[in-house]
Amino acid sequence: MSCPTYPPYSSVPPGPPPSTVPAAYVDHLCLLAAQAQGAAVENERLRAKLTQKQLAEEAYRTVLAQSDGHTYSPGKNGTFVHLMNRTVERAFHVHPMPPMTSPPYYLIAISQETGWLFIKEADYFNDKVLLTALQEWPGVEVDLIQSQRQTAALLRTAISQKLQSLTLSCYAGWRKLESGEFAFCVFPGFKTCSPGIVTQLPTELSPASPPSAALAAEQLWSQFRPVSDQGDRCLLFLWFHAAALTSMLMKLGHRIPLALCLFTEDLAASQYLTRLFHWSADVPLSLDSKPVKFSQMVLLEKDKPLLIRDTYQTADASVNAAVLRSALTSGTVLWKNGTESLELPLQALPTLLSGAASTLSCSPDCLTLDLSAAGFDTSAWDHISLREERLYGYLSAFLRFTQDHISKLIEALDSGQRQSMFYLDGTLNDNCLKTLGILLGLADFLSAFFEFCSPSVPPVSFEAQDWSDQLVEGLRQTTAKEDNWNLADQFLQVARSHLVNGQLFTSTVELRKEPLPEMVVFYDECTLSFTTPAFCRICRQLGQSRPAVLRALREAGMMFGRPVNSATAMTRISIWDKFGVRRNLSVYRLVKSAFDLPGDPLLLEEESHEH
Repeated sequence: MSCPTYPPYSSVPPGPPPSTVPAAYVDHLCLLAAQAQGAAVENERLRAKLTQKQLAEEAYRTVLAQSDGHTYSPGKNGTFVHLMNRTVERAFHVHPMPPMTSPPYYLIAISQETGWLFIKEADYFNDKVLLTALQEWPGVEVDLIQSQRQTAALLRTAISQKLQSLTLSCYAGWRKLESGEFAFCVFPGFKTCSPGIVTQLPTELSPASPPSAALAAEQLWSQFRPVSDQGDRCLLFLWFHAAALTSMLMKLGHRIPLALCLFTEDLAASQYLTRLFHWSADVPLSLDSKPVKFSQMVLLEKDKPLLIRDTYQTADASVNAAVLRSALTSGTVLWKNGTESLELPLQALPTLLSGAASTLSCSPDCLTLDLSAAGFDTSAWDHISLREERLYGYLSAFLRFTQDHISKLIEALDSGQRQSMFYLDGTLNDNCLKTLGILLGLADFLSAFFEFCSPSVPPVSFEAQDWSDQLVEGLRQTTAKEDNWNLADQFLQVARSHLVNGQLFTSTVELRKEPLPEMVVFYDECTLSFTTPAFCRICRQLGQSRPAVLRALREAGMMFGRPVNSATAMTRISIWDKFGVRRNLSVYRLVKSAFDLPGDPLLLEEESHEH
C-alpha cells in the first residue's frame, strides 16, 4: 500500500497571492505624516502667540490687591507689576443734595491710614492731579507703569472696585429711621447741618440717665433766671425748646407759623438774648446780608433758633424781610443755584432780635416780646456763661428724652390744640391759634421732662394760669397787627389823657425834683420826650407792642429828631439838674402839636406833677 502524498507546510493562509505596495504610495504616506507633525508644531506656535497677544492686551488693565497689602497689575508676561504700596479700602462718589451747592466729589479710604482722601470730580479724571493726590497722601507710594495716563487709569480701576454712589444730605437733626422710629442725630461738634465736605455720617444721641439729665438741667436752667417777669421767662423757655424740635414738629403736623421778635433797646439785654438763642460760634444772621447768602444761610440751619438781627441799613433788608415772611407763610424757602431752583423746607425757628420798629417786628407774622432793661435781674448777668458743653449736654438730655417719649409728645400736642379751641372767639387768627396750641402742648410735655430731671428745680412753672394769659395777650396783639390803621391816633388820645389827668410825671429839661420816677415825659415848646417806662405804659394801655406803636407814629410823621443809631427809634436829649450839671438821656421824642385838639391845645404846667 502506498502512502499518500501531501504538499509542503506553509504559514500563509490560502487565498490570492499578496500584491506589492508601490514605493510612491509609501512616500506619500510619509509626506502626510510629516505634514501633520509640522501642522501640530505650527498650531502650538500660534496658540502660544495668541496667548502672548492676549496677555499683552490684558496687561495693565486690571488690578489685584494681594495679601501683602499692596496693589498689583498683571503684566505682559503674566507677571504681577507693583502699582501701590497700599490698597483701596472704601470709596464713595458723593452727590451733594440741595441746599449744598458743591459739585460731586470722591472720598477714598486708603489702607493703614485714617481719614478720607477728598478729590473733586473734575480732579478725579485729571491724571496728573489724581496721581499727585495719592502720592501726597501720608504713607502712600505709587509706581509709574508705562505712562502717567496708564497709571492713573489703573488707580481708577482700583478705586472703582470699591466705589459706591452716595446721595448726601447736609442735614442731621430729627430724622425717620428705616424702622419707622424717629431719632435725633448730630455731626461732630453737635452740628445739625454740615454744608461742607462731609467725611463722617451723623450719629444718634446716647441715652441719658436721670442723674446726668438732672445735672445738665441744673447747669442750663439757671441761664433763664435773669428774666424777672415770669410770663416772659415762660415764653422764652418754651421757644428755646420748640426750636430744638422744629423739624419734628413739622413731621407731626404742628409747624409753628410765627416768628418770635425779641424787642429790646438795651445793649446788655441784647447780648444776653444773643447768648441764649444763638447756638453757634459764628455771627448771627443779619437782614442786611446779600439776598442769595441770606436764603442760603436760612436753609443751612435745622432744629435750632434761627437768630436774625432785625437791622435795616441796606436795601437788601427789605428783600430779605419779604423772603422770611414768605417762609413763615409757606414753610419753605426758594433755593437757587445757577439755573436750578427748588422750594426747600424751613427747618429752624425764626427768632428776631430787634431794637426798632420794622416791617418784621410790626408784622402779624411775628409774636413780639417787649423786653426792657427793667425786665431783667442785671446782677445775675455776670454769672451767665452758656458754654457750648453745657448747652450741648442739656440739649442731648432733652432731645434723647423726647426721642424715647415721642408718643407722649404727640399726646401733649394734641391736648394743646384742644385747649386752644377755647379761644375760638375771633380774637386770635388761625396762625396765632395754632401757635398757642403748640406752646400749650409743649408746656405739658416739658412738665414730664421736669419730673425726669428731678431733683433739679426748673426755672419756670406751668401750673399757674398767669403765664398762659400773658401768652394769649401777646398773640391777641399779634392778631391785631393786621388792622392798625388808627394806632397812632389811639396813642395820642391815650397819652394825652394820661398827661392831662396827671397819670404821668412831667418835667422840663431843667429838673426841679430829684430823684426822678421811671415814668417821665419831658416837654419843651415843640416836643414831648417819653422815657421808655412812660412810653411802654401807653403801649400796654393800647394792648399793643412797642415796635408796632413806634412804626405807626413814624409813618404818621409824629416822631421828632435824629435817632441815636440805626437800630433804635430813641433820640438823645440833654437835661440839667438843679446844680446845672448836664446829662444825656435817650427818649422817644414826639411832636408836641400832634397832641393838641381843635380849640384845646395841650397845656402842661411849669410845676412837675404826678398822681
